[in-house]
Amino acid sequence: MSMLRLLAGWSCRCCYDMKRPSGTSARPAQDAKRRDCREESGPVRIACLGDSNTVGGGLGKTGSYPAQLQRHLNEEAGMGTFVVKPFGVNGAVAVATPGKKCYEHQQRCADAAAFAPHIFVVMLGTNDAWHRAGEPQKVGDSIMALLDRLEKARSPLPLNRRCPFFLVLPPGAKDGRLRDNLAQHVHPELRRVAKARADTTLVDVLVSSDGYRPDAVHLSKQGAGQVASSVATAILRS
Repeated sequence: MSMLRLLAGWSCRCCYDMKRPSGTSARPAQDAKRRDCREESGPVRIACLGDSNTVGGGLGKTGSYPAQLQRHLNEEAGMGTFVVKPFGVNGAVAVATPGKKCYEHQQRCADAAAFAPHIFVVMLGTNDAWHRAGEPQKVGDSIMALLDRLEKARSPLPLNRRCPFFLVLPPGAKDGRLRDNLAQHVHPELRRVAKARADTTLVDVLVSSDGYRPDAVHLSKQGAGQVASSVATAILRS
């Protein structure tokens, strides 16, 4: 049986050790493991957090990147191995800038935490770079704080303990403020976060020229597919 298929219904070693004959006692270390261990079963849960490029408005139910990510994972790992849920917020920013919708303060962020996923995929920063009042230079610290919060909500995944977070470099091709801020602030800040955290994998997506809608900010179906393919590859490699 492949390691990917094992993800669909595992029980960790400390739970296995609990199934000992009656009348025998576990060692103190094993007792401690019992308190911390949560036995998991079923598919690996993936939560996709982000802005309108995660929502995928206008792309239909099957065109958004989370929907396409689900199809990629089904094809590569088998139906039922992974379940992907989107938690995007239109207009969301990473930084708590006055007058803007900071993702961490939105209900969808709380919903994502309540989902108790094994894996979080975070793609934020496009609006911080695009909005005139954005603060792209603060994206790194804000994402670091968000990941710290999400760490408390995630479910354990033995085969992916070190990398439950996948941080996608946010897309954007509009000339001027957006491209400049992404290149000079947002992307370097996110690279810094991924380098500082052993539990985080950076996903660098090369979006082609036809991967954007006419505004050069929002992803087309092709661009969403490119993001989905890159994220799926990163998750499966982990």
